[in-house]
Amino acid sequence: MEDINDRIKYFREKILGIDSQKEFAEKIDVSPANLSQIESKSQKPSNSFIEKLLGAYPNINMNWLQKGKGPIYENKTNLMGNFHSDELERETVKGVTYLKMGDKRVMVELPYIRMIATASILDVYNDNNWTDIQEVMWIPYVDGIQYKDTIITDSNGDSMEPTIKSGSIIVAQKVDPSDWEYTTGICMVIVNNMRVIKRIKENTLHESETLKLHSDNPNHGAITVKKKDIHSIYRISLSVNKL
Repeated sequence: MEDINDRIKYFREKILGIDSQKEFAEKIDVSPANLSQIESKSQKPSNSFIEKLLGAYPNINMNWLQKGKGPIYENKTNLMGNFHSDELERETVKGVTYLKMGDKRVMVELPYIRMIATASILDVYNDNNWTDIQEVMWIPYVDGIQYKDTIITDSNGDSMEPTIKSGSIIVAQKVDPSDWEYTTGICMVIVNNMRVIKRIKENTLHESETLKLHSDNPNHGAITVKKKDIHSIYRISLSVNKL
């Protein structure tokens, strides 16, 4: 992604999964025409546009938005430290528990897989206990992320830097196998006994029964895996640096 215009379009399509410019424009309170001009590179986003984008999605990392550096989202909340228990109300929807302050969701509780997911293809881990972890973690709620079938786990290795820093925690939603062929973006793929965090640039599962997984770090390469060896795919929606 060469410039901020590309990243705004990427954020809408790949991160939020919103196909309609009109729908996204309504969410950030700008005109569809304005958004279209920005995504087509007819004009640069104004300060007013950026303010509205950040107003709707306050956890966007400005360093990523402006320069393409760092994770897409950043943790702007000191976990539970900024809230008092008497201010919060618990809400559970479709099996996911949230904490609300008034009408606004501020935290979400997700299963925490302490076993390290890796951004290096050289580290191999036993997958037997993947679904048996009972620990949970509260993280700041980010509007636009689907939290059903979503976990938190750790990243390790530098093959996805600067997008995902080694040692950060990642929020990852399990992809239904029927949707594997349509999945792109940064994913955690569990293949054989190996967990890797890579980017799917072009999904070729339907054509060739294989999937090429790319590193964001230019010092690392790509690997190709066979569909029959894939156990599961998780789409990474958020990377948070540990406090």
